Amino acid sequence: MDLYRELIKENDGEPSASTEKAGQKEEKEGNLRIEDEILELERKIANKKGELEKIKKIEGDVEKINTSSQVISHVVSSSNEEMNEEEKDSLREIKNLPRQKQLEVLLEVALKKGVNSSVKIARSLNNAYVLDEFHDALVDRLYGELVEKGQLK
Repeated sequence: MDLYRELIKENDGEPSASTEKAGQKEEKEGNLRIEDEILELERKIANKKGELEKIKKIEGDVEKINTSSQVISHVVSSSNEEMNEEEKDSLREIKNLPRQKQLEVLLEVALKKGVNSSVKIARSLNNAYVLDEFHDALVDRLYGELVEKGQLK
């Protein structure tokens, strides 16, 4: 039921001053509601854009991790070769060090002699914890540095 139209009909089709004011007031309120709705929609769009940016960042991080993991997996699988004398010497040096120090030495070996050598030594320690921590350090800290030096692609 539209009161505005009924009021017009009661006055023989001629709107009265009060009905005109009521119409103008309704129009103003309608405009305000529309403006509020537009503001709300703009806020929702901004939130969605923010969510999309977060998703894109996460996808990029996942892609980087996948690439890093593939490279590291390739290096680990290719490190099943026999250790040379230099690698055996490094293994003897770090075998009795504390775990954290072993990890630091392995990272130094990775930077100086290459990832293959350091992985061979890490695997020869027969310590899953050190090997896992070494892998994490390679992926998290050294990946970019090793790519820059040309030791990884």
